[in-house]
Amino acid sequence: SKSLVLLKNNANTLPLSRNQKILLAGSAASDIQKQTGGWSLSWQGTGNTLDDFPGAQTVELALKDVIGANNVVTNIADMPTGGVALVVIGEDPYAEMYGDIKSSQTLEFAALKTSYKADLDKIKELKAAGFKVVTVFFSGRPLYVNDEINNSDAFVSAWLPGTEAGGITDVLFKNTDDS
Repeated sequence: SKSLVLLKNNANTLPLSRNQKILLAGSAASDIQKQTGGWSLSWQGTGNTLDDFPGAQTVELALKDVIGANNVVTNIADMPTGGVALVVIGEDPYAEMYGDIKSSQTLEFAALKTSYKADLDKIKELKAAGFKVVTVFFSGRPLYVNDEINNSDAFVSAWLPGTEAGGITDVLFKNTDDS
């Protein structure tokens, strides 16, 4: 929880209420590899599954613990507009030279890979559809994410939080006594 960096919180979007439905989107929402990064159980961090980390939680699992599985919506058609969308994005796991950004490449997250641009497109789509967009970003290094920040109502840099996404939801949601 203490390692998260809040980069944007327009109109006090955060903390979120525990008594609402939330649209969950983004390539990292239930991806333990993106959440743990390289040097976890394998050198590159690829191939790891939840079974490799007993008791681990992805953001999706932690979100279901906080607001209940019935309140986590993954299909935009099942969610009324004007609600909250939690979009979890991040880099694919890497270690050493496999993660190097060449001098001819940009440091812009969405330009590094097509799949990263798809996450930016999802943020823009949800914002245009009238959702309050809360973005959580997994990364092992600082990257240029201005478009992602500008199209989000709240933006949290979670770095590589490991296996305990409950530390993320602890920050995103009001305390239980505050509803």
